[in-house]
Amino acid sequence: MTKIAILASGRGSNAQAIVGAIKDGQLNAEVMCVISDRPDAGVLKLDLGVPSHCVSPDSSIEDRHQRKAEHEERILAHLKGCDFVCLAGYMRLLSPKFISAFDSERGYSKIINVHPSLLPEFKGKDAYAQAWGEGVHETGVTLHLVDEEMDHGPILAQESFTLGGMDTLEDVEAFGLSIEHRLYVETLQWVLAGDFEVKGSKVVRKS
Repeated sequence: MTKIAILASGRGSNAQAIVGAIKDGQLNAEVMCVISDRPDAGVLKLDLGVPSHCVSPDSSIEDRHQRKAEHEERILAHLKGCDFVCLAGYMRLLSPKFISAFDSERGYSKIINVHPSLLPEFKGKDAYAQAWGEGVHETGVTLHLVDEEMDHGPILAQESFTLGGMDTLEDVEAFGLSIEHRLYVETLQWVLAGDFEVKGSKVVRKS
């Protein structure tokens, strides 16, 4: 059975969707652990039935590079034997060393991220708010394999939705989250099975 870990910095709704899909038999996987970098993160308060850990950076380390390296080493200590890492609202850019720990023999990273936009549009934080502020007609959700750039890497799946008829940013966020939860699970169903090939920046499903 494929072993996964979930990294999250916020409320944990995508983590909850993944764990729920496993319990319902939609995903053939085991969640080894959930890790957050923030002690106040909502994901740590959820009753997911899996080991959950807070691994926050050591603020006593003044050098930021050393602090980041030490922080990631402590996370990696929890991920021994992990096959895939699922980022679910994890708000830290991973280092090349961390990413290389999950390089596959087939030439791609086994770290998956969900981002609330149609990448390459609206990278970074608060992507739904960025789209709402720009007044665009549509935005969406992207699942991608992680590389060394922020919100970048071979795209696994994308789904768009229109902002027409939505009165507030909260409406956009709620609708987008519903897509994130479903699309993440649907994508993991074939990604965890290795049913794809990566050709440059493109991902091609085998079936």
